[in-house]
Amino acid sequence: MIDGNSVMAMFSVVTMIGPTPSPVIGGFVSSSRLGWQMVFWIEAIAAGLSFTPLIFCPETFGPVLLLRKARRLRSQGADDITAPLELEDRSFKPSLKTTLSRPFRMLLFESVVLLLSLFLSLVYGVFHSFQSYPLIYERIYHFGPRRLGPSVHSRRPAEDPHASPS
Repeated sequence: MIDGNSVMAMFSVVTMIGPTPSPVIGGFVSSSRLGWQMVFWIEAIAAGLSFTPLIFCPETFGPVLLLRKARRLRSQGADDITAPLELEDRSFKPSLKTTLSRPFRMLLFESVVLLLSLFLSLVYGVFHSFQSYPLIYERIYHFGPRRLGPSVHSRRPAEDPHASPS
């Protein structure tokens, strides 16, 4: 059975593990015969594969479960059963309002979402603030793409035997 805690844990793990191997894999793939364009195809394939577990996840949203139960009971002859979801206004404008406001409400009123979002924004901010590292490692230390990915990711320079002393 899948509950909200395990889903939040999976979200946290995936968002934190994703950026870890990316520079290493990207460095090796872009410097191989596959070329730098293949990095984007690998990302697209990984994104597509990440959606396959959704096929095996059962529905857990209460109103949808009640809707299915009401339909099943009506098909068995109980005509006076109505699900709460059937009573709601499901036209375009209210649905759009709910869809656009829900992420902000969750961000403001759910402490787990707020704290995780703040933490991830800090992590990604630190990751992307080091965009000058590739320039330094390529120009001064003469790193190729295979050495550049891990060194930028680890945030500390590795010894390069081919670098000219300066």
